[in-house]
Parts: sequence; structure tokens; C-alpha cells
Amino acid sequence: MGKVCYARGMGHQPRSVYSKLEHLPGIRVVNHESPLPPGLRFIPSHRGLVRIDDPSKLPAVFRELIAQSMGTIYVFDASLEASFVEAVGHADAQRDQNFGVKQDTGYLIYYVDEDRDDSPTGMVEFLSYDESGPWEGIISRSGHQT
Repeated sequence: MGKVCYARGMGHQPRSVYSKLEHLPGIRVVNHESPLPPGLRFIPSHRGLVRIDDPSKLPAVFRELIAQSMGTIYVFDASLEASFVEAVGHADAQRDQNFGVKQDTGYLIYYVDEDRDDSPTGMVEFLSYDESGPWEGIISRSGHQT
């Protein structure tokens, strides 16, 4: 379909999460790092970007990345992939966390935060997509699958 899928974990994971993911077929860990200074990297703080080549792997990978943390799934046109990966690499300097994927009318961004004190369930999720894109009729305006 000309689309790529990425999952991004945004911290609070031990390095071992990404080490384990690096050995799974159907996915590719593009990068991972701890934003903490070297002396504090024993604290679970890794964040990273994972390309999902086998869609059946997405649920398990995403659950792993968001456990007690935050994560985002990005689906977008493959022509934007190089600029997306580069933008994610400079995430600390970017205010806009869509990293250019909204240039594609067929984009989908799904964000989950599983560690929120302001939510009765501890979880908050956001779904962003272009209503005129290929998701029309698949996802209703309320965000639920039809």
C-alpha cells in the first residue's frame, strides 16, 4: 500500500526492552537511547523508534513500549520515511511531535500514555488522522472502528 509503520517509545523503559526487540523478526529497532547523563543510565529511561515490517508484531511491540510509559504508532506514506526518521532523531528540539507525517492525507497517529495520574484508568489515548484520507468509513468521527 506504500505505507510504513513505526512505533515510538518515549522513555521509562530499561535498555533490555530494546535489546529484546532487536532480536524479533519482522521489526527493526532504528534507534534507542537514554536521555540521562551516563552516571544515571541505570534508571529505566530508554526511548526509541521501531519500524514494524510485520503488522502482526505491532500489538506486542507497542504493549512493550508503552508499559508504564508513553508511545506512539505512526502510519504514513513511505516517501516521508527518511525525513520522519531524521526528525524523530531531533525530537528534543521539535515542538510538533507529528514529525511531518501529516503531509500524507493517509496518515494515522495513535498516542497512548499508560502512566497518567489525571486519568481514572491511568491511561490516556489520542487518535489523529485525515478524515478525507483512506480511513474514511473505517474509523468513525468518534474514533471508534466501524
